[in-house]
Amino acid sequence: MKVLALRERFPHMGNRSGYDLLFHELEKNSTVTLDSVHFHPAEKLRFPLRGICRYLKKKYVSATPYYASVQNVAAELRTIRKAPAFDLLHIAYLENSYGLLKNDVVRNYLRNTKIVATAHQPASWWRLNARPRLVDKLDALIVLSPVEQEYFEPFLPGRVFCVRHGVDTNFFQPLSGSKTEFRCVFAGQWLRDVSTLIEVIEKIIHIKPSIQFDIIYPGTNRLQNFELYRLAKYKQVVWHQDLSNEELCRVYQHASVLLLPLLDCTANNALLEGMSCGLPVVSSDIPAVHHYTHPTYTFLYKRGEEDEMAARVISLSDSDNDQYGSKARQFVLENFRWVDIAEQTLDIYRKVCPAN
Repeated sequence: MKVLALRERFPHMGNRSGYDLLFHELEKNSTVTLDSVHFHPAEKLRFPLRGICRYLKKKYVSATPYYASVQNVAAELRTIRKAPAFDLLHIAYLENSYGLLKNDVVRNYLRNTKIVATAHQPASWWRLNARPRLVDKLDALIVLSPVEQEYFEPFLPGRVFCVRHGVDTNFFQPLSGSKTEFRCVFAGQWLRDVSTLIEVIEKIIHIKPSIQFDIIYPGTNRLQNFELYRLAKYKQVVWHQDLSNEELCRVYQHASVLLLPLLDCTANNALLEGMSCGLPVVSSDIPAVHHYTHPTYTFLYKRGEEDEMAARVISLSDSDNDQYGSKARQFVLENFRWVDIAEQTLDIYRKVCPAN
């Protein structure tokens, strides 16, 4: 099967994180020939291409708010030019890269190429910001949790498939040996419940000030979030930004618990990477977190249960966490290796292109 992928990497992610690792795995698979077009948000477009892309975007593109630039159009134009030679086109980020390809003229031009896309944002995001009927001309849609499968099913009946996100289990591994102090790690900013995080940390420090906290949060956005000044008062809170792959992994490895309050999510890189490094999880009681964790090492709380969440972290600091960590690591190995996620994705390709 000949597959073309329209891909994107994000500058805030290292090359050991993110959905693009799926295509690295597919490139190793002997049953598929993969070629790629990459979207570059900072690409310099020369005249007259820039003007052409601006015109096309204004006149013909109906997309989500994340399809924001002429670079999106340029990436789709390159994809449209290459796609007729392929059996299937996989759009890695539906929200970012599906505008022109939905056009009837383009779809007719690519009538012999099946189009599959992956949606990454939760159903709540789609309800607020986007147009769910955007998907109705796809041959298949991949979503990352059952919540989104249920949400999109009416718009693409029988062609919405749930395949979970993966994690690089060979890179994100537990640290061998004992840890000298009890540390909690929190990572990311998108759809994080920062208000709950602050309340929990302040309660923990008040009761047990020896517990330390590592906050991985982009430095460029900290000063705009005035709530974070509450945490900046405490010497127990250490801030991280612009970490290399190895530095990010070390922060996870030296932690004892992943403390990750969330407003919503589908998949979550921080959740997967923390579990892959053998961390028990204290997080929010939302459906997608249930889908990506197991109760043997996960402790979930609803909004307003900050006291209970803080008490759980303190309880974990007073006990042996090795049993939880080994269960988290084993669950990841059984469910989230990229080689297995790639095979599940290939099964969808085969359903869409049965002749191949």
